[in-house]
Amino acid sequence: CVDWQQRLTCILNDTARGELSSLVTMFKDNTVILTAKPENLEELATKVNLLKDLVNSKDEINGKFGPIVDKYASLAKFDVTPTEEETAWLAGMHIQWEDW
Repeated sequence: CVDWQQRLTCILNDTARGELSSLVTMFKDNTVILTAKPENLEELATKVNLLKDLVNSKDEINGKFGPIVDKYASLAKFDVTPTEEETAWLAGMHIQWEDW
């Protein structure tokens, strides 16, 4: 029974880490893209379209936070401790989103 619990929490932890990492990477990548000075009008148009797409999907992006937090809360119930990096990402996720 303990073996199955460890396997399931490991799978949940991997899933939560992947979702969290994906969100953080999306923030970082899009920040780099949007803050870089466009070299021409085509790049400017691409950046404007990216920003529009991100604004239009803000509710979808915001909706990803709750399930991630819930997964880590479930892991905490089974005494699974996230890495320091994951803890820092979780702590800064909402702040980063508000700033972004």
